[in-house]
Formats: sequence, C-alpha cells, structure tokens
Amino acid sequence: MRVPCVFPLGVLLLAALGPLEAAAARPCVAVAARGPLAESAAPVLERLARQRFRTLAGRELLASSRRLGLPASSPDALVVLTERLRCEALLDLTSARRGVRFTLDVRALESGTGAVLARERLTVTRKGASRALQQAWPALARAVEGHVHAAPVHAARAASPSVAESSPSARSGTETARAQGPQQPLTPAPSPSVAESSPSARSGAEAAPAPGPHGPLSRGATPREERPPAAPRNIAVAPTSNGPERPRALLLSVGLGVARRVFTYSDVASPSLVGYRLAGAPQLALGLDWFPGAHVSSGPLAHVGLTVRTTRLLFVRSVGPDGVPYGTDAQDLAAGLVLRLPLGALELALAGRYGLQHFRIAPLEGQKPLLPDVDYRYVEPELSASLALGPVVRLGLRGGYLWVPASGEVSSERFFPRLAVAAAEAGVSLGVRLSPAWEVRVGADYRRYLLELHTQAGDPLVAGGARDEHLGGSVALGLAL
Repeated sequence: MRVPCVFPLGVLLLAALGPLEAAAARPCVAVAARGPLAESAAPVLERLARQRFRTLAGRELLASSRRLGLPASSPDALVVLTERLRCEALLDLTSARRGVRFTLDVRALESGTGAVLARERLTVTRKGASRALQQAWPALARAVEGHVHAAPVHAARAASPSVAESSPSARSGTETARAQGPQQPLTPAPSPSVAESSPSARSGAEAAPAPGPHGPLSRGATPREERPPAAPRNIAVAPTSNGPERPRALLLSVGLGVARRVFTYSDVASPSLVGYRLAGAPQLALGLDWFPGAHVSSGPLAHVGLTVRTTRLLFVRSVGPDGVPYGTDAQDLAAGLVLRLPLGALELALAGRYGLQHFRIAPLEGQKPLLPDVDYRYVEPELSASLALGPVVRLGLRGGYLWVPASGEVSSERFFPRLAVAAAEAGVSLGVRLSPAWEVRVGADYRRYLLELHTQAGDPLVAGGARDEHLGGSVALGLAL
C-alpha cells in the first residue's frame, strides 16, 4: 500500500512561503539623498535599511513617482509620495560641504505628515561617511520601528467598511459563523463603527489573526489584493525643514582691474602747486573674510569674523611737468572685524576696519615735482548688502565713512601742517555663481578724500582746499567654503 507524500510536500510549501510572508510583513521605508555625498552615502543607507525594512530607493523610487504622477524633488513631495506607496517612513539624507569636511543630516520622517521621528547630524570626511552612518543607524531604525508598532500606518485603512468586507479575516469569520449556527439578519451599516461591530466582523476577528500592515500574517489566509492607487487628492503636508544650513566659513576673492587717481587743489594762491592725474593703471585686488565659528556652529558666533582687503597698483610710473618719469608706489590695506546678518535672499554686513593707503612718488636724483606723498591712516565703519536677484545672480552694495587721523607728508610743515581730512567711499558689484563654491564678480569702487588745508597768510604754500579721488573697476573670482 502506497501512502501519498502529502506531508513532506506541505512542509516544503510552508518553508517556501515563510520568507515571502515575513518579507511582506516588514515595514516599508523610502530612501532619498541629495548633496555632494549623495552618490557615496545613499548606497550605505539603503544597505542598512534593507536589513530591517522593505526599501524603495533610487531608480525604483523615481519610477514610482512618474507612475503616480507625483514629484520627488523635495522632502515635502517625497513625504506625500511615500504615503502613496504605502510606506511608513522616509529616510531623508542631506549633505553639504564645509571646507575640507562635510555635514550629513539624516532624518526619519513619518509618511503623509512629515513629522520628524529621529534625526542625526554628523560632521564627517568623505572617507568617514560610511562609518558614521553605520554608527548613527541604530537610533534611526529604532525610531522607525517604534513608530510602526505604536501607530501602524494602515490601521485606519483596515478599519474602513470596504476593507473589512473584503479582507481575508472578515471572510474567514463569516464562514466560521455559518458553521456555528444561524445568524441574525444584518442591517445596512450606517457608519464605519457599526460595520466594524457586526457579528461577522467580530467573529472574523476571533477566528483569524488580524492582517499586518502589508498583508495577512496567517499562513492559511488568502493574499491581500492590491488596490489601484487612489485618485489624486489635496493632502495637507506639515512643512519639513532641513534645519539651518551652516553658513560659509571662508570667503576669498582675487581680482584684476584698472584704477584711476585725480588730486586737485581749489583756490590756489601759490603757482608752484601742481595737481596729479593718473588716467589708468593695472590693479590687483585681494579679499578675505574668515568666520571661525562657522566651522562648528550655525548660531550667532558663526556670523562674526575677520576681514582683510588690499589693492595694489602695478607697473605705475608718473610723469612730471618736465616730462620726466618717476617711480610710483600705491597700495591700500585694511583689516578688521565683520558681523553679517543673513535675512533670506538679503544679507547685511557691518564691518569695522583700520586701514593704510599710500601713494608715493619716488625722487629721481633727489628731485621730484612739488606734489606731496599721502599716507592715509584711517578707521572705517562700513555697511554692505548682498541681494540675490535669482538662483545664480547677486547684487552687492556697500558704503563707508573714513575717519583719517594722519595723512603723511601732505600734512607736514613743508606743505599743510593744519590739514584736516575726511573721506567716504562706495562700491557696487554684480556676481554670477558658477558652482556652489565659485563665483565671478564685476565691480566698481569710488573713494574721495576732502582735504581742508587751513592755510594762512605767510605760509609757503597757500590754497583753499584739495580733493583726492580714487576710482577703480575690477573682475574678481570668488571662492566660498
């Protein structure tokens, strides 16, 4: 007598269905990444997520967004997409460069609402990003699992009348109730709560285990039918935020341009006094702003820094009234503190600098024109503003007043010992961003010194006043780190 091999085949069937059933019951998460470390950090986060969850990421996530006609360009849009894909959470990874290091902001967001379940902020090197994510992962995973166990995303769907009537547990309960005996006639359910309390539904709840978030957990139950995506509807999404990005810590600029100088007297009573005019000379301009606190913080200290500015004329020779060329040295150097105030598209800055500007004509064989050298020493408060005109274009404006306590040879006994100087300057620039770090700027600057000579009768040189004007234009390359 032969016995059919039903039991071994059943064991094999149950063994094959077990992993599939467990995979269907695992919570679902979506993984999205952006920033300079997205290509290297996203695979690490996906690999960690797949160890505990069903995971949608990369091309699969983009394909789902196209199929449903939903965008996937921002965290808010991804939160909505995650809910439509019936996932419990979104793992959102944002990276940003800060000098030679990077910041990683990894958030676990609840699907549909965007509520932050967990958040890890990391400062890493490019090579250390993988290890840092592995260390931060357990806290993120626990937060997602705790959210799934505390408030399953599909609990409300399982409680609706249409789902209760078509779910395997309800059908199983109906069959069990019929086997036990006659049932009372059912009346139409006026509300979901009444439908849930019907005899068949209660019997089904007792006879069969409740389905999990992604399908029935019992081996004998019929797999849940996939419903087509619901028609698009307006979903109120709580705004999500990546938090304030750490501001730039180092701003460098190098520029080349042309400078012009005009020095003139007014009410001249001494014919030997001569003015000076420089039509144009090449100029090198350098700038540095360093905010040490921005390396480690995004708070107020991140916006207090050091500032240095310098310009120098190149290959300049001055020609005297007699046609003789003289060597010329001209430079402006200033350093101080700067406080910036970011206001969205507008950024204001207040700087205080101490500066030295000189313009000297070297004598030739002990002789030179009767034109005094100037060595201005000044203290300057300056207010500047930078306004974003678009994604890549910025307009810069600045203005400052110069208090000049010393001015060099022009205030000596040989020239004008009772001299008083006041000055002001202004500048404008237009920048075009080439990349997140590089920018090209064109700009123009104007500075004017007003000299009150206070000459008296009997002085060797007599004039009412003088004006020293400096005008420059440049093209600069800027780097922000």
